[in-house]
Amino acid sequence: TGYLILVTTHNSSDGRYYRMKRRHCGSPTSCSNDEGGSSSNNNKPRTESAALRSILGAAGQSLDEFFASTWQQTPALYRRTAAGPKDECVVVQEENVLSACVDMGIEGVASILERSRSRWNQVIRNDDDDDDSLPQVNRGMPPPLCFQQQEPLSAEHIAQVYGNNPLAAYLDGCSIVTNHVDVDACPHIAALCQDLQDSLPHVYANSYLTPPQSQAVPPHADDRDVLVLQLYGKKKWKVYETVPIPYPYPQEQVGKAGLEVP
Repeated sequence: TGYLILVTTHNSSDGRYYRMKRRHCGSPTSCSNDEGGSSSNNNKPRTESAALRSILGAAGQSLDEFFASTWQQTPALYRRTAAGPKDECVVVQEENVLSACVDMGIEGVASILERSRSRWNQVIRNDDDDDDSLPQVNRGMPPPLCFQQQEPLSAEHIAQVYGNNPLAAYLDGCSIVTNHVDVDACPHIAALCQDLQDSLPHVYANSYLTPPQSQAVPPHADDRDVLVLQLYGKKKWKVYETVPIPYPYPQEQVGKAGLEVP
């Protein structure tokens, strides 16, 4: 069993422009605009994400070094500290919002699934029409997705078989994906995303709960920058040494739409 979150920053389809801009401004928290003036960030004291500093510190890497040589340039793996417990999955060197996520345990994971269950109740009809056959509209956050054998299950199947209960789906062997879990399902993850925005321009989180001997989705690349944090359980990871397509547009994501992973 493994529970992890994908912490996502800005869309990398804008990465070509954004990276060129960064060459003239150093860290993402202190950039100048194209007209030569200072951005609003320059008028504020520079801050750094405590969580990102904790992750990088175990590898002896500063935030400046991370943005100069790693971010948007090469995949990187940050392991637990040598002095940490053998079953510790995420580096935690100091008390911060990252350690709060790591310490929530299986009870915290179950609580997230229970909170996300309410998203199915946010599907409503047009108040001006009493026809139950009309399409329904979800005006809240998207409900969790369920995968079996790396294939998504339909909303009808989830409702009929599991009663829109992600816990029941998980016990039946489904991987559960909750997008934007930081919005309404977990205050600890929300605080982590807020903290990371001290060093990154924009952050949100998706969570993945995978049963033993299973995999939610096939290998693929995304059109955005992603930090993968394993918060619970054990997983076997394969880390690719090179990026297949730097700064991919949506149609260039390998592992999707028929594009093979090299």
